[in-house]
Amino acid sequence: MLVRVLRTEELSCDIIIAPIVKENFKDCTCFCDFFMSSCESSHDKIAPMDFSKITEDLFIGTTPAPEDYGLLHDLGVRLVVNMRWEHRLRPDTHMEPLSFLWLRTMDSPFFPIPMRALQRGVLTALETIRAGGKVYAHCAGGRHRGVAMGAAILIAQGQTADAAMSLIKAGRPVADPGVFYIRRRILRFERQWHDSRSQRTSGQREQGV
Repeated sequence: MLVRVLRTEELSCDIIIAPIVKENFKDCTCFCDFFMSSCESSHDKIAPMDFSKITEDLFIGTTPAPEDYGLLHDLGVRLVVNMRWEHRLRPDTHMEPLSFLWLRTMDSPFFPIPMRALQRGVLTALETIRAGGKVYAHCAGGRHRGVAMGAAILIAQGQTADAAMSLIKAGRPVADPGVFYIRRRILRFERQWHDSRSQRTSGQREQGV
């Protein structure tokens, strides 16, 4: 039997794993994928798409199926941010297909959403919005991971973290941005986002830009 502490770059957190049989897994990555899949399979199932309009630029909801892509097009969505660990969305066959960004995260306090995943999603979302498109952020239930991404996008657009969470809750009552492990990531993103903007501004001033 073996107790392992895994350090994964993708998750950016320490994972303490219960005793496992070493010979069943070739390496840490193999076990991590197995463990993640087991956790997600218990509650992270595909259900009919259920979504909410948060702002003119942002929708948050559950996993879209290919038959939902037409509706997303009609809504003006151009970018779909998928926060689920296992489920890769099928390609869009429309003439101008939707863009998909898959950021594999878990809905668990033991596996915090990596800041770089939120940052990547935000930067891609801002590019889409500036180009005139809208963004659909989703997870399995549209309550936690998709909400965290939605809040991060709103923060990048100028909202405070508390205002972003309130706005999402008002637009999507089933959303739960206040659960401790999601709220912490939203607040941390707000700090890091403003810190990075301050650093960029200082650098530009020093260079006389």
